[in-house]
Amino acid sequence: MSYSKFLDDWSKVREEYLEKNPTENVPWDLTEAMTRDKWIAEKKFDEFVAYVLENYDSGNCIDLITPFGNHLIEIKEYNLFKKIWKGVIRINISTLWDYVHNMLIDFPNATSVDINKIKITDKLIEDFELRPGKAFANEKNAVAYKRYYTLKALSEFINGLERFNDENEISKMRLIIENVQNLQKPTPTKSTDKRKIDEKLFWELITISREESEDKFEFIEILTDKLSAFKPNEIRKFARIFETKFQELNTWDNWAFVYIVRRGCGDNEFDYFKAWVISKGQETFNKVKEFQQKDFKELIGLDDPQLEEMLYLAEEAYELKTSELMTPIRVKKQNISGTKWTEEKVCEIFPEICKQFNYK
Repeated sequence: MSYSKFLDDWSKVREEYLEKNPTENVPWDLTEAMTRDKWIAEKKFDEFVAYVLENYDSGNCIDLITPFGNHLIEIKEYNLFKKIWKGVIRINISTLWDYVHNMLIDFPNATSVDINKIKITDKLIEDFELRPGKAFANEKNAVAYKRYYTLKALSEFINGLERFNDENEISKMRLIIENVQNLQKPTPTKSTDKRKIDEKLFWELITISREESEDKFEFIEILTDKLSAFKPNEIRKFARIFETKFQELNTWDNWAFVYIVRRGCGDNEFDYFKAWVISKGQETFNKVKEFQQKDFKELIGLDDPQLEEMLYLAEEAYELKTSELMTPIRVKKQNISGTKWTEEKVCEIFPEICKQFNYK
């Protein structure tokens, strides 16, 4: 979806540019950058992040996202800044370890010292961009090229993190830089929980963490610690189950529910609501999914039904476990289902919920 929207605007931007400059050649990169700037001006931040992370499998999009990241720093949008850079870095690192693996098959004695001798020149970069088939056939060059862009992305990310004064995240990234420079894929810490995560255990971990915590912040800490005790692949299973449940809550009815409770709800807040619902456990999840309106007042209680941190919990646990960034989890996206409502008619369509929460 994000790609088609971007492509539509890309075409419009290109046409407008050609009307003013009919004799000029308009390369993709130039039009893409102009479309990016258009989306920044229109505040389509989430859409641009989705476009990059869904369509740049190579991760070589640093020049494209750096101006966007700088804008996010200026307006203090830390979470989006972290989301796009960590997403791109995950892609780069995952690809880098694949290239290192392939290189060691043919060159088992190759080391980072050998890669350090390869100079990343403009000519080498051009070869990878214009003649990738031939360029990637040289496995040592491929590792050097991918390491170069991975380190470049990490450096840009750290520069931004320094502006946000996030010393904890900076420390994590510096450890990753050291691993990337030395081409040493980190070894996960020993797993103390040998269980296999399925849907039953998924809900059990959430329930127990809720019972052991005093508030939602402690809940996040406890669940993160419990999850980081599992094997990396089990943490990914947890993330996959979470993403699946997250999609199942994507309905217009649920959006109306949280809109009424909070007296307004944008796209991001709806995502944080869905994360909050899952964090409250299976019973709450089922009641919201089945839209049991009579129970909604009790479900909310005194809570503000928002828990953004739950969206990143599995990633944080994976990082604690492996000192690596977790590659994205792919699940089938579910378009928002049901009948769209308007602000003017929300009470007419959902009178019971409005009455429960004194919304008029």
